[in-house]
Amino acid sequence: PEGVVARVDVDGAADAAAARAAVGIAAGDTVTAAKVQGAIRKLYALGGADDVRLLARREGQGLVLHFTVVKRPTFGEVVIHGGTLYDAPELEKALSATAGAAYDPAAIVATRGKLVDALHERGYADAALSIVGERAQDGSVDLCVDLKEGHKITLDAITFQGLKKIKESELRATIDTESGRINTTGGILDQNKLDEAISKMAEIFDAQGLAKGRISTKTTRNGDKVSLLFDVEEGPVVRVRRYEVKGELVADAGAYKKLLSLKAKDPFSRAKLV
Repeated sequence: PEGVVARVDVDGAADAAAARAAVGIAAGDTVTAAKVQGAIRKLYALGGADDVRLLARREGQGLVLHFTVVKRPTFGEVVIHGGTLYDAPELEKALSATAGAAYDPAAIVATRGKLVDALHERGYADAALSIVGERAQDGSVDLCVDLKEGHKITLDAITFQGLKKIKESELRATIDTESGRINTTGGILDQNKLDEAISKMAEIFDAQGLAKGRISTKTTRNGDKVSLLFDVEEGPVVRVRRYEVKGELVADAGAYKKLLSLKAKDPFSRAKLV
């Protein structure tokens, strides 16, 4: 809607004065679509709104803007089945799911994701958190929360295959176990830390001229145990045959060559070129 405002009405807000101030449009103002969209965003920003609706109509020479704030429903009956790591009271607090409190589905979805991720990080790879909401006749939302943690999954073996030129101990030394908590026998699998270790292993390959080397991992699960295999393809040692210095040089080519640590017949290393 665009035009001169005759009147602004706001219904449904918990604090009528705060809502009117948030709208920021008064009789006599010239309204535009951008101003109306801004007013709606500010009403949402006050919190507690499930929906904000606008009805605009002509009255005489002006516009009447009628904003209706639809409050979020509240929780009705809340049933929570907790676990060992997160019991029912802890879940109730994390989800802010108490009878009579405002129901915020977006916040519940976000919290659910964080809780499940936290369980996975602690080794409970099968953990699942089911949250079901159902609208009751009085408009409130009944909630059922069911946590299934599952068993803690730990590593029972870490093996390497395909090594001929590189010592296994060198590669194992790159794996951060956090004092036996992760990525070691009896610990849990931490993929992020494992990826960091593989990057360090690649540096070892590079230092030894194994430019075509490859490392892949494979996990095999048996019940609550996981075995981890590093499958290594070392490839041949790549050596420097010769190199040339070209371009717009400010000094003799020989001066540049002296700066390079790699010499002819040395194992080729990308790191030594930097």
